[in-house]
Parts: sequence; C-alpha cells; structure tokens
Amino acid sequence: MNSILQTINDFYANIVPIGDAMWGFPTNFEWYTKIPILGNFTFAVLLLLGMGIFFSIKFNLVQFRFFKRGLKSLMKKKRDETGVTPLAAFMLSTAMRVGPGNIIGVLNNWKDEFYGYYHYGLCYVLQIDPQTIGNPGRIGILEELFEYMSKFEDIWFATGKEMTGWEGA
Repeated sequence: MNSILQTINDFYANIVPIGDAMWGFPTNFEWYTKIPILGNFTFAVLLLLGMGIFFSIKFNLVQFRFFKRGLKSLMKKKRDETGVTPLAAFMLSTAMRVGPGNIIGVLNNWKDEFYGYYHYGLCYVLQIDPQTIGNPGRIGILEELFEYMSKFEDIWFATGKEMTGWEGA
C-alpha cells in the first residue's frame, strides 16, 4: 500500500509545477509583472472578472435587481414539508459544497463503492486524478480509504501496470 501512495506522490510531484505555471500565467513573465495594476493579476483572474462583467451587463445586473427578493425568500419563517426553512436549506447546501461535508461525502462515497464491488466479488478500480485527490486534505482521505479497505479479506492493492500483467484466477 505504501508503494501505491508513493507512486501517487511521485506522479503529483511532476504535475504540481505544471499546474502552478498555468495558474500563475502570465505573472511568471517579468515584463508582465511590470505593467501597473494589470501585472498583479493572473490570466484566470482576469478571465473570471471579464466574464462576470460581461454576464452582468448581458443579464441587466440581475444579481443587484433581485437581491432584495432573494433575501426575502431566504428569510421566510415558513418551513416546507421536510421542516427545513429556506435559509437553513441554503446554508446546508453551501456547507456541503464547499466545506468539510464535501470531503466527508467523498470518503463515504468511495467506501460505499468499494463495499458494493467487494460484496459482489468485483474488481474495484479507483481512478484518482488531480481534480479528485489533488489537494492536501484529500491524501488523508485516500489513506483512510486504504485503511478501511485493508480490513477486508482477499484484497489486492495494485497499480495499473501490475493489473495489466494479471491474468485472473
């Protein structure tokens, strides 16, 4: 299992500099950083800012025109059939998308997937890529998943290369 984690770490050690260069573009050029004000912003920030301005104009500043209406709907005391107020639903959905709830959800999904495959005697293949595991908090999730999986009998942790040489029982 340690060899798998080391392989993953080695892979991302090569990916991180590429991602850093892309997210830092064009601030990694000295001539660009000398441009007043503009030289402090990356292309990604400028693109997002430009798109925000474009769509704000295109939709007649909808975020300002309906702000008061949005607040009123969030502040309604009336609960729906589930017993949840609009504000509570908004706060919960936001927390689950950006907070620790999302990370916990990933681990639980992976555990559930593994258990389903294990239960039916199937091969569980976890594809991990920069979008899935590429932030510091998630390597701990992967370790916790491996710890959970290792409690089951007849488990083989293998790299893709090892799996291509396997011919089955």
